[in-house]
Amino acid sequence: MATAHEINDIGACAKCAGMLKSLSSHRQNGYLKSEEKYFIVSSCAECLTIYVHRYDSNWSWLDENEPELTEYAEKSENSDTDHDNSDKISINKTNDSAFQIPIYNDIILSYDDLNQIPLLKLKSVFSDAEIQTLVQKSKKEKYIRQYYHRAKKKYKDFEEIFGIKLEI
Repeated sequence: MATAHEINDIGACAKCAGMLKSLSSHRQNGYLKSEEKYFIVSSCAECLTIYVHRYDSNWSWLDENEPELTEYAEKSENSDTDHDNSDKISINKTNDSAFQIPIYNDIILSYDDLNQIPLLKLKSVFSDAEIQTLVQKSKKEKYIRQYYHRAKKKYKDFEEIFGIKLEI
């Protein structure tokens, strides 16, 4: 959960010694208050490297890492019966310093592409009726034109927020 979006100078880049600018800060709740962790996402003003800085519950610095980019894959419903999970993404939740940021196809053209986007991201921009209409249109089924045109007006907002271009 993002807690702040202020841009502040927070240090020097490990690669080029340029100024690091904070982009956002986040809190990860632990079972106990002392297990709470904080993260700051920053970018170097010179080489544009992105870092994730990890802090403990007292905001004492723990470490920093570059996020790892991975392709997004939905967990299959029968994943516990699959023995070959080489095409699946697994995030090791015990390793707080490893971050995986999903990257998507640049353009969403089909139902399969649309189905790769987490519902929470769609719901943050589109109404339930608009999402249902986008699904119906992408499946080449009958859809309500009014909801489609409302959704289409929000395509640019969705692209600006998530970097995913819809062309359904």
